[in-house]
Amino acid sequence: MQRQGQREIERDREEEEEEEEEENQEEEEEEKQEEEEEEKQKEQEQEQEERKFTEALLQETQHRNTDLHMTGYTPHPCKCKNCQGIVTYIRSDIHREVKANSVAQPTGILEATVCFQDRKYTILNIYNPPANNYNPAHLNDTEFHQTILGGDFNGHSPLWGFKDQNKTGEALENISHTTNLIILQDRDSPPTLLHRARNTLSRPDLTILSSDLHHKHNIQVLNDIGSDHLPILTTLHQPCSRKFERKTRWNFKKANWSHFKETTDNLLTAIKPTGDDPNLLCSQITEGILKAAADCIPRGCRKAFKPFWNTNYIEQAVKTRQEARKQMGKNPTIEKKILYNKTSALVKRKVKTAKKEKWT
Repeated sequence: MQRQGQREIERDREEEEEEEEEENQEEEEEEKQEEEEEEKQKEQEQEQEERKFTEALLQETQHRNTDLHMTGYTPHPCKCKNCQGIVTYIRSDIHREVKANSVAQPTGILEATVCFQDRKYTILNIYNPPANNYNPAHLNDTEFHQTILGGDFNGHSPLWGFKDQNKTGEALENISHTTNLIILQDRDSPPTLLHRARNTLSRPDLTILSSDLHHKHNIQVLNDIGSDHLPILTTLHQPCSRKFERKTRWNFKKANWSHFKETTDNLLTAIKPTGDDPNLLCSQITEGILKAAADCIPRGCRKAFKPFWNTNYIEQAVKTRQEARKQMGKNPTIEKKILYNKTSALVKRKVKTAKKEKWT
């Protein structure tokens, strides 16, 4: 009986040890899984931050009748009389100088000089109308450094997939042959323009880099954003990157001003001036105002702009439009063209409805 009792006690002890070991393993697995999820989330956030564009070059916009506001970016629209709807967006924390270049009119040119990661870049946003012959007189050097040209040139050349060649295409070819500027597109590049009337695909949108940037770049044609032209993402890979600390901002629109007035009155009234030191009195007043502001005015920094609409409501319509465009690009039939036109109209209607519901 005594031996049997000892065996039962040992068996119970072994079972408890096994259960404890299993619990420890489960806890270790959970901790490991949490660490992997956190690491994955950090990688995704870092990738999103890296992919946040610094400049956006737009052409053929209706900026004179449109609100150009984009959170985190400063718009620089063309203001000339023969404006072709050119707008250059530059991230607001980047030092820049932007000017219009009218030497090649009616070709529109916005020239930006930006300083980013201890480097200075020259970025030209160009739109050349289809009926105009582009004159590259503004490119009067033979060697360029840290220079980027991007836009809708409407230049035809077999070098980037056209069956014919026009004067603009010939001028662009001469630029690439006589300077160190390199055209990134070729006949194998994805087409960016869907010409609905002719039901054709072409590459009028070009990206041109100086040779010192050629081995540092990556180029990608993105999904459509509602235009006949697909956006082109050009990424420059630099050896070192500087991290900028996000600065919080006061949200004065959501401030409780009546409470702020009451709080500042109480705090400033409680200050008793003593001595002849004006600096001490100034610091006390400043501290009181800042304390009242911290209690009454929201402060923060939003990482990414969130659209006003229900993303699930519109996102599916956008995906359907993108898929319709892809199918039309593979086989441009009349049926697929009609389907793409319908999906485009549906997205515009849903966005317009969402705006009305938001602001009414």
